[in-house]
Amino acid sequence: TKKEKISPPPKAVFTEIDPAVKDEAVTRAVLFEMGKLLGSAWVSFAITQRIGFTLDDVSVLRRRYNTDEERAKAMLLIWLEQSGEGNYGTLCSALADIGRKDLAKKALEMRKDHL
Repeated sequence: TKKEKISPPPKAVFTEIDPAVKDEAVTRAVLFEMGKLLGSAWVSFAITQRIGFTLDDVSVLRRRYNTDEERAKAMLLIWLEQSGEGNYGTLCSALADIGRKDLAKKALEMRKDHL
């Protein structure tokens, strides 16, 4: 009998984004809404390879802010200002990485509302 090789699932890639929008900087208004919607998932999001926060960074945010919403908003603003990659492509792909394609779609919808 031949053993079937099982390969790991591919990393989630969010493909439902217009290439023209991919490199566009995320607005603060959209980030604030994402901060509200992420809830406790902000930690998983922050430590994804695409976003790049460390567990030490997460600990600092936990000490400095009282709620997950405040922590998520602070983390997103830091990412936007310091990463140089605060664009819709990275945001949506990182959301897809943690299984939140629904939030990725919501971010793109909100982008249209804030144009």
